Amino acid sequence: MPASRLSAEQDAQVEIVLKELEAEKKPRLRRDEQVDLLDVEVAESLRDDAKTVYVSAVEGRGLDHLLARSTK
Repeated sequence: MPASRLSAEQDAQVEIVLKELEAEKKPRLRRDEQVDLLDVEVAESLRDDAKTVYVSAVEGRGLDHLLARSTK
């Protein structure tokens, strides 16, 4: 199964659980990890947005931004 399809299925399951918990309206921040494992061109094209932060613990990429966004 392609990663994007698996990701979409996982996102759908998260939405179901959050709705069951009546938490679907709470603010959320998605973090996509291990971007250091992507092709260089793909990794360099990724840009954080209002809902997503891209991180790599190995490279230290995005960690400050993730911390800052998670404490808002």
